[in-house]
Amino acid sequence: MEPEHREEVMMEPEHREEVMMEPEHREEVMMEPERREEVMMEPEHREEVMMEPEHREEVMMEPERREEVMMEPEHREEVMMEPEHREEVMMEAERLAHTYVFYILEPYPVNLPQTFNVTSSSVSLNWTKPNEYQSSYTYRVQTNVTSSSIKINNIIVTSQLATIVNLTPGQTYTFLIYTRAADNVTESDPVSLTTCTVPGQAVNVTVNNYQSVNSLVVNLAAPIGILSNYNVTITGDVNRTLQNNSTQVTFNNLLPGRNYTVTVQTISGSCKSPITTVTATTYPTPPRNVTFILIQTNTTTLYWVEPVNMTGVIKSYNIAYYWNASSPITVTSDYQNVTLQSLKSGSNYTITVVTVGVRGYLSTPVSGSVFTSKFCGFIC
Repeated sequence: MEPEHREEVMMEPEHREEVMMEPEHREEVMMEPERREEVMMEPEHREEVMMEPEHREEVMMEPERREEVMMEPEHREEVMMEPEHREEVMMEAERLAHTYVFYILEPYPVNLPQTFNVTSSSVSLNWTKPNEYQSSYTYRVQTNVTSSSIKINNIIVTSQLATIVNLTPGQTYTFLIYTRAADNVTESDPVSLTTCTVPGQAVNVTVNNYQSVNSLVVNLAAPIGILSNYNVTITGDVNRTLQNNSTQVTFNNLLPGRNYTVTVQTISGSCKSPITTVTATTYPTPPRNVTFILIQTNTTTLYWVEPVNMTGVIKSYNIAYYWNASSPITVTSDYQNVTLQSLKSGSNYTITVVTVGVRGYLSTPVSGSVFTSKFCGFIC
């Protein structure tokens, strides 16, 4: 026998069977039992067996179970839910699919805003409805101090009218008007108005002449609120306006013996307070150059020159005279001369003349003295 055949005959039966097999079968038989089982499987099953243990388990599952396992974790959890929970999830998904999102459109701004009835502590505003107005609209009115943009007031109104109160006199404010949609959140662009409240009116205004013939002094008390300055105006035979932030103003170079009207107005920016009016008068100037033009025993006539800057002004003169320690006698003249009667002859008289101006103001006196002639009878 050939050596190779002899070897086969000598083998144990199970080994001999292996040798006699075809090469590919012989290889399978020679494999380890578990490996041999894999090789003998159908190709698709063999692939499953060759997989990693966890994958092999998936492949071997029933199709629906295998689908669950292969899902993403969150989806897998849904499939594995109890039927009633799974139904809830499905209902919520359906609800979300039919949910609508509503957007509130921004309203249009108001039209034709204006201020009216402005006082020292309040401002009223009105306007017309915005385009595409809806009955659900309201309006928000915001008040800012213009100089600092500080918000001091915020109100909601339902009509096209608002009155802002508790404001400071003389302060400038900016009012922002917003159209507000039904959600009370969505608003239009603002429409703005700027104005100032009426400044406080000057109080305790007095005008003093301090017996001056050519000046008047105005005193006042500062009002509450914001102010820039005072406009103090004098009118009469002299007209003049002084702008001052002081509570005392002096007008000089006035004319004597005149009535003057003084007005005081508080100014704050472009706004002005009501006017406070006071009248005052300068003192008259005295007569000049008193001269005795006729001296007799019981009478004397005197003359004087018109007071300075008093031409054309209504005036009169008081003439007082007395002798020794007697009480003075006063007479009045509308002219620049007077004759004194019933004097004592040969006596020394002191005579004073004053100008009487408007309001009865008296000038400083001008004095002179005279001796009346002695009475001699028929022989002196």
